[in-house]
Amino acid sequence: MKTFDRAELRAFLKAVDANLDRSAKMLIIGGAAASLRYGATRKTQDIDTWGGFVRAVENAVEKAREATGLDVPVAPAGVAEAPYHFEDRLVSLSGFRHLIVRVPDRYDLALMKATRGYQHDFDVIQEMHKRRPFQFAKLRNRFDTEMTHVTAKVGGQKELRDNFVALVERLFGRKKADEARVPKAKKLDLRV
Repeated sequence: MKTFDRAELRAFLKAVDANLDRSAKMLIIGGAAASLRYGATRKTQDIDTWGGFVRAVENAVEKAREATGLDVPVAPAGVAEAPYHFEDRLVSLSGFRHLIVRVPDRYDLALMKATRGYQHDFDVIQEMHKRRPFQFAKLRNRFDTEMTHVTAKVGGQKELRDNFVALVERLFGRKKADEARVPKAKKLDLRV
């Protein structure tokens, strides 16, 4: 299957934008988001979106394929899990006239990609970490407090925790991975 780098994705989205006559939104997740916003160099096979988009965007995508010769698949992700409140932290991409392109913040995107535990997803997260290091405490806190709803779609909380621990070990080493094995205890409010 054909893969696309950052320059191709950007050119494709610029062509989508050029074929819109009014504002339209697209929330991009996955490898395309990592490439477009966070500098990941690993090529991606598609542009995964969170949710659908309006008919005008569908038409603009078809016209962009014709105009650029880039047959980039663009569709809602089949399976995707995100932290609670991730939509409150979305980051906008600039350079578009009508197309409003947003992506998850880097911590949310890392957690979204880690849910499956695939090697290529970990590679992308590690590349993001090398470009701008994640803070272990912030990543762990967001995982422990905002990924509690993820269930059987990706194998349940145990598999999710195992994937997170594997990611932490890769980014921060064995000691931090051992810390991440156990959820942080929630502080109880004992005031009467």
